[in-house]
Amino acid sequence: MRRRIILCVIFLTALNCCNLFSQDVTLHGRQFKDGNGNDFYPVCMNYLVDMVCTPTEWNNHGTPDPTGYFPAPGAQYGTTTYAHFHSSTQQGCYDDLLTDFSHIKDMGFNSVHIAGLAPRTNSATSALMPTPGLYIYRDCTPNEYNYDYHQLTPLQVANDPFVNILFSCLDDVIVAANSIGLKVIIDGQTNDRFVFPGDFDFYSEYLTALAQHFHSSSNQVIKQTLIAYIITGEPYWGDNDAQRKKYDVCESTQKLYDALHNTDPDHLVGAGGMNVQELYHWDPEVIKADFYFPHIYLQYPTYEGTNLWPPNNIPAAMDRLYAALYWMKDNLTKPYMIGETGFSADPNCSNSRLDGDESQQVTFFQDVLAAIRNNGGSGVAIWQYKNVFWDNPAGGYQDDFGLLEHGDEYATSPGWTTLQKPAVNVFRNYLDWQGHPPAQ
Repeated sequence: MRRRIILCVIFLTALNCCNLFSQDVTLHGRQFKDGNGNDFYPVCMNYLVDMVCTPTEWNNHGTPDPTGYFPAPGAQYGTTTYAHFHSSTQQGCYDDLLTDFSHIKDMGFNSVHIAGLAPRTNSATSALMPTPGLYIYRDCTPNEYNYDYHQLTPLQVANDPFVNILFSCLDDVIVAANSIGLKVIIDGQTNDRFVFPGDFDFYSEYLTALAQHFHSSSNQVIKQTLIAYIITGEPYWGDNDAQRKKYDVCESTQKLYDALHNTDPDHLVGAGGMNVQELYHWDPEVIKADFYFPHIYLQYPTYEGTNLWPPNNIPAAMDRLYAALYWMKDNLTKPYMIGETGFSADPNCSNSRLDGDESQQVTFFQDVLAAIRNNGGSGVAIWQYKNVFWDNPAGGYQDDFGLLEHGDEYATSPGWTTLQKPAVNVFRNYLDWQGHPPAQ
């Protein structure tokens, strides 16, 4: 009998280990499932991260030293002035990531979509990006203005030291998120500029290297925490070919999908878009992906007023948003998870180009979360964590989508809670103790 008990304990221990280190998040129809087969509804925060280097590495024009590079919260979150890093050391920046992830978890979110830690596709020549291609962006702490780009070379991506440094930064971010109890979605690239000859082949080469990195990783925590790769965010805005045919979209995205899935079949692949605006070209039904990851915002056509953001047109804008969700419910055969949605509001902004005030932001999120559930959505990602400094100095539409106002969220006094907008409570109380959203 004692031998049977020992064998049973060994078997159960092995089973638990298999569950711990198995693929964590899968899709069953429209339902995400965690590694134990339980329903998982992603309530995800879009969060900006930069790859930064020390001043020594900034001035190193030879082979880069990986120890001089590390991830940091996006410089454009700032604290008190335009676009700067709170910390300048590797440990300080890592601690800042942990602090922000703890805030995100406390707000009620169960996952983060990391924006920024991915190559950028050049659409026009510039001093820093002289030719079309894929570039890796880096900052030098503590000054955000010290930034440049490293250009990748076709057929040499997997051996590029900057690619491996970028992957190491992604590892650090994923480990940090896991330590707080958050899952992670990552991007394949950041700006969807499909513009130069061979761009899909080049991008596929990078995606293959990215997938190989995670598939071959010995860190099972990283494998368990990663949910999905996003191959494109807003192709409608970034595509240089205004007449791209649907068969080209189908073939090209299949190439991108296969680069990831054939190399790393244990993680999902998503693709973003701007919903019904793209039907003539980037039709979500011809995009190859496990799930659609569209960005939906309030839209105010000019025929409704001379001001592009008139608050009195919010009802009409909401109707358009509801129509987009209803259209996806009735017309998409693949699952969809909203990749971005938000409402710009801030009482300290002197620019009138906002969606509305913070009480209206509360109502927006209450209504949109319910509408996504009622129209078959599989999850939602909110844009975004904190107000940024993009339309400096007056602030404006792009700046004020954050759930935190401008300020120092790392200060012990008066504390980060003073920066919270009222809409935080919509998310803090959204998932129940089992992680389930309200019933449809």
